Amino acid sequence: MKRTIQTAGSLGIFLALFAVSPATAADDTGWRLKLTGVAAQATAEGGSDTAFGAGLGLEYRASRRLGVEVSLLTTELKDKETFDFFGEETLTVESSLRMTPVLAKLNLHLTPDSKADLYLGPVVGRVVYDDFKIEVRSEGESARGSIGTKDDWAWGAHVGVDVPVGDRGAFFTAGVTWLKTEVGIEVDPEDEEEGDVSSDLDPLVAQIGFGYRF
Repeated sequence: MKRTIQTAGSLGIFLALFAVSPATAADDTGWRLKLTGVAAQATAEGGSDTAFGAGLGLEYRASRRLGVEVSLLTTELKDKETFDFFGEETLTVESSLRMTPVLAKLNLHLTPDSKADLYLGPVVGRVVYDDFKIEVRSEGESARGSIGTKDDWAWGAHVGVDVPVGDRGAFFTAGVTWLKTEVGIEVDPEDEEEGDVSSDLDPLVAQIGFGYRF
């Protein structure tokens, strides 16, 4: 059974409202650097197990209400299927795919003067994929292989919250991003019968971590 992400954004908002300094969210312009942990899950048909990774973001706050952010995320999506024959476990197929989205985000800050600086906006970017790896195990034997992939463009939306921690520029950050993207499978260019092969991923990515404004 596929697991559903316990959205870090919701936890972040809860902590932001009840467990931090009463100082207001930063209302000045300038740069913000964010370092986060990542939990991601494919939401397209079939889905995937929840995967973990890391994220790095850099936002330029042009005004109290508007910011532009560039972020880099990386995580490895994994899936496992077990096939039973006549009530006995005989075949297990495990697959993994590392994806690295490079994203540009428009941050529309809705509450710049409150303790929790809530923002949202559209997302566009490019998703870089490593090879699709497969391992098949049966009765103590295993076989491994990999399939080449093609990178893809992505678009989507995100929501997040920043809350100051102390008065030296540090802040707590959490958010959720949904991306519309697919992974292409490389085929033999000499095989005229094979067309483009691709599969939707549409990952939901939750992030939680800390940042610093300067």
